Amino acid sequence: MERLELVERLIRREQIVRDRLNPMTFYNDADFINRFRQSKDADLFGVNKCTVSRIIRKVSRAKASLYHTHIILPSRSRLLDVQLRAFMRQSNIPGVVGLNKCTHIPIISPGGENAELFRNRKGYFSINVQAICDHELKLTNVVRWPGSTHDSRIFDNSNICAKFERMEINGILLGYNGYPLRPFNTRPHRKL
Repeated sequence: MERLELVERLIRREQIVRDRLNPMTFYNDADFINRFRQSKDADLFGVNKCTVSRIIRKVSRAKASLYHTHIILPSRSRLLDVQLRAFMRQSNIPGVVGLNKCTHIPIISPGGENAELFRNRKGYFSINVQAICDHELKLTNVVRWPGSTHDSRIFDNSNICAKFERMEINGILLGYNGYPLRPFNTRPHRKL
């Protein structure tokens, strides 16, 4: 009987539950230094938390100001042809102009009466960010919505969707099955 239980236990992968302890309270000062090579009250940079927050805000705003210069989905035919050829070389799928994916960025509850808009279907607060990239995985479009917003709704309300509907962009945007198939363009693709 013991052998049978042993075999069953070996066949059935036992779930290992790790205890997520707080190292600040679990380890004494000496053990903490041995394990993490710094004291509990160490400040890695010697910079106040407020200063770090201000720096991050300034750098983030500076990067965001470059958005329209560096993140562009080509709609002009010459640039679009480059995309079409590159995707064709890489994937052997004709007509692809980009790849589309949404991801949830966890945030702390923003509070207020609209806070629940940011709670996603998995129960935590987030911003749902849609990113479209080219054949080199360079971003060509980025938009953000509250975490409760479904990926397909984000796309349906995007300027990229509008460009496809107006036939300013002729091609295929690949995404996962959360995006419904949509026949935007009826024009045949040019052979490259």
